[in-house]
Amino acid sequence: MEYESVGRFTTDKARKMLQQLRRQVPHIHWELGWGEGNISDVVNYTNICVPEFQHQEAEYVISRMENGEDLTDYQPDSRFPILFEKVNGVFMVAKPLTLFAENVKDLIRLLDGGPNDDMSDYLRRISQLLVNIYALQIHLPECTGGTYYQPWLSFSLAHKLEPFSLYYDVTNPFEVQVNTCNLDKTLEEILEVLQTGLVHYEMYEDSGNYKYLSMAVSVWKNQYGGEFGWGTAVVNVLKLLHYAVNCLQDKQSDNYTEK
Repeated sequence: MEYESVGRFTTDKARKMLQQLRRQVPHIHWELGWGEGNISDVVNYTNICVPEFQHQEAEYVISRMENGEDLTDYQPDSRFPILFEKVNGVFMVAKPLTLFAENVKDLIRLLDGGPNDDMSDYLRRISQLLVNIYALQIHLPECTGGTYYQPWLSFSLAHKLEPFSLYYDVTNPFEVQVNTCNLDKTLEEILEVLQTGLVHYEMYEDSGNYKYLSMAVSVWKNQYGGEFGWGTAVVNVLKLLHYAVNCLQDKQSDNYTEK
């Protein structure tokens, strides 16, 4: 991860600023451009540098410091999502992000492959991955919505989930209104959002450009909530899958009893 300058100051001033910045805004990785050894003792000016993915926030923080604002209670907001963490001196994608992406990949592979001979096991594995994804969303960094690429995606789950494709759902639990829904279509809509984010995540993996990672988080985080968000759809699907698995288990139990 490359470091970039966010300002050039006299060496004495830069050192004093660095102490304050590291104390009050510790999640940003502040460094002196000349390092903190003997070289900085003999130069009159030096740069304060940060990793490229924190450049924008660092400039914002320094501008507030230069204006005399108190940074004691400073907290990053959704404009500056925390996408990376430093592990053994190396910047890595934040663990909740990698876990979320891995579960999305597993879900897509599972649904793309279709059921095996054990439909009950297939539905349970779908449920587990959806539970994981739903829970991990809470730990994704807040991220301001922005522009992103809308890739062409085509999912077809037709006939893979029969005989449970058609179901009835109460969209708003506080209103008496039942809607006829299709499990295949609901899952396809969930997958469309999740894979749109995954496409940007994989673009980051290929290019190393952190902006694609920010786009991925923006898609996953900002299309989660609301009546028509993917989070609501996941809750509805999980309820249906719960009943479907129980139905299959009861049927298997009945067949065993008859034998």
